[in-house]
Amino acid sequence: WKMSDEKYGRAMRQLARLEFERDDYENAAKHMSLGLAQSPLRVEDWFLLGSMYLQMKRYKEALAPFQRVVAQQSEDANAWANLAATHARLGGFEQAYSAMKIAVKHKQSDVKMWNNLIVFCVCSISHLLTHSLTHSFTHTHTYTHTCYTDTSRHIKCDDRCDSGHA
Repeated sequence: WKMSDEKYGRAMRQLARLEFERDDYENAAKHMSLGLAQSPLRVEDWFLLGSMYLQMKRYKEALAPFQRVVAQQSEDANAWANLAATHARLGGFEQAYSAMKIAVKHKQSDVKMWNNLIVFCVCSISHLLTHSLTHSFTHTHTYTHTCYTDTSRHIKCDDRCDSGHA
């Protein structure tokens, strides 16, 4: 990296992968970002960067990498599912539901995706209903589910949907 005058992005991306495997997500994300600045067309590395941010619970930062992946590979069900999970973590259940519908479209045999589609649908409806109710009425539903997990890409993501507001 230093010998190339910080122009050989592959070195940084490879270092980031090694750090990711050692669960050093902070350094992995930093180095992957540097590597992608030099070679921004590497879709699998954008996916990995989004995954790093998910692991660190930096959901706002995870959005852009997953959005970039689905923009370049619109049939990548795993990227759509992780984008949906990211939106759900940020409370954007309508966006999560929309993204998960696309994920299920491309991977119809995946039961976890179907489960999450149902959960995001219920959360979205519950969220909309809660916001339309008056403040004098409190209505709370809590749904627990596991977001889409693709063990080959090392994503682990548990989520809670709490639509109640006091």
